[in-house]
Amino acid sequence: MWSLALFLLLLCCLAVLIASCLTGLVFAGATAIVIRRVEWHPRIAFSATSAVPFAFWALLTAPLVLWWLDAERTSSLGFSRLPNGYTLMMINPTDPGWLYKPINNLAQQSWPKDALDGVETLQTAGRYMIGGRDSHGLNFGKLGGRVDSYFVLDSETRQLITLSSFQELRSTA
Repeated sequence: MWSLALFLLLLCCLAVLIASCLTGLVFAGATAIVIRRVEWHPRIAFSATSAVPFAFWALLTAPLVLWWLDAERTSSLGFSRLPNGYTLMMINPTDPGWLYKPINNLAQQSWPKDALDGVETLQTAGRYMIGGRDSHGLNFGKLGGRVDSYFVLDSETRQLITLSSFQELRSTA
């Protein structure tokens, strides 16, 4: 396990160094092309010194870019605790989530009446949660525009109001 993690770290460091070197070479080459009337030795020295800041910039930003690319491509299950005691569980940012109140009693095996699946949008304000959901099931892989019903959930009384249109949601809110 540790050897795989060490290998991945070394691979990441190698990718960062390659990106930094390529950035330096690109800017050094561009500088060498711009200053044509200078002899080769001073041109190479000036090109190299002018490319150093860009190479260091790439050395600092390449790990962040690699981390961002990894975070975008990795699909991991995520739980987000809301301030009112509920939890929003999502697999991907583009897929619908599940909104539920964690069960303290393990003997209760049924899905609570105030739990929702297919949550596409959610807004919390004090004890109320307002959102839109896809009531036809979980359509993984299809992007946006799937909201076909709306809900208002009171976290204190655990009362769920299901609404069919955005206008009803506005008047209820």
